Amino acid sequence: MKKFLFTTFISVLTLFGAVSCRSANIEPPKVTNPENFDRETISCGNAMLKAFKNNDYMLFSSKLSDGLKQDFTSDNFNAGRKQVMDSAGKVCGIRYLGKLSGPVFSNFLWAVKFSGLNDKKTSEQELLFKITSAQDNNKVQIISFGFML
Repeated sequence: MKKFLFTTFISVLTLFGAVSCRSANIEPPKVTNPENFDRETISCGNAMLKAFKNNDYMLFSSKLSDGLKQDFTSDNFNAGRKQVMDSAGKVCGIRYLGKLSGPVFSNFLWAVKFSGLNDKKTSEQELLFKITSAQDNNKVQIISFGFML
């Protein structure tokens, strides 16, 4: 009887597992025009960095995907901006570096130059800013972003 119950339990468990599994599309999304995707993502990144420099949360968040926009509040923006600027100084230059391509996601990189006072001397440094994006329904979706400190 125990063997029968065990076999029945395993069969039911296997059935539930098979029903809950979903096939995934392993093919990368079709990109209709990669140049437009790159141009649009670079434009988004430039706008986000301009918004960061000018303390403009509304412009910054307007470039984010809906899910990311809900998680990244103005308080998050202000706290992150303060942290970066307290350690690095004010933004004094932005330079686009390039793109690292992937089958689904692509990383776009900028060097952001900061100038600040350190021991009463002006110091300059560059930090890497990265945006990870993907194309969804022929629209750029910013998936993640941030400074590499």
